[in-house]
Amino acid sequence: MKLMAHVGEDGRIQGLVVMQDTGTVGMLVPQAGIQVCEIEDHGLKDDALESGALEKFMREHSVEVSAARGKVTKRAQGAD
Repeated sequence: MKLMAHVGEDGRIQGLVVMQDTGTVGMLVPQAGIQVCEIEDHGLKDDALESGALEKFMREHSVEVSAARGKVTKRAQGAD
């Protein structure tokens, strides 16, 4: 399972989205000032939603936030 976090500028986790390995696709649209990042090696099991593990995870963890990096490239002509 993938775990995606909405993270404030102070590193506090604002929300979590779980995407199961069954091919479920999720889309996150954060509000201004919130970053979205994947949390790897989280240790949560598939029953995290039912067991209350997500709430506990949010209370006990934060995320070290760094500025996103991107590389701009020129688009091919006719690519829209």
